[in-house]
Amino acid sequence: AADAAAERRRRERAGVAADSRPCEVCWKGAASWQRFATQTAAASYFRVPHDHIAGVLRKDASYLRRTKLEARNFLGVASAMELLEAKPGCSAYEMRRVGGGDATTWRSFLSLADAGRAFGIARDSVTQIIDAPQSQALALRERFEARRLTRPQFVSSALDAARAAPV
Repeated sequence: AADAAAERRRRERAGVAADSRPCEVCWKGAASWQRFATQTAAASYFRVPHDHIAGVLRKDASYLRRTKLEARNFLGVASAMELLEAKPGCSAYEMRRVGGGDATTWRSFLSLADAGRAFGIARDSVTQIIDAPQSQALALRERFEARRLTRPQFVSSALDAARAAPV
């Protein structure tokens, strides 16, 4: 255990992220989120210790009370596929705005709460968009689309996107 801690400190001093999962971070109340390849990169950018970003991501109350930052895990296409491969029966979520332009791109998330935060709505609202009958949640459905993905759907969606991409 002592060797592992020493190795982790050595890697952090060398600039190698102890936790290499991507995340998105913003100041509380800000409209736009900034994406980072690692939590360490986010901590460096916002000039806070790494454990501060990790604590906010874990929703640790002691960090949430004293910070002016919001953070969420970012789920890219590759990591969504890895998650669904590793955990059969697990779900990922995709959400997008309704309308034209680049804002209509589907974005992937690990949780309903992360999807809601990304679009400025409550987790329960995302659930309503996915699960409620078409006649309900009309105001939300006019602005957003959301879907729950299981592994076969996700792989199909990713393959369709890859086929549509210009070569």
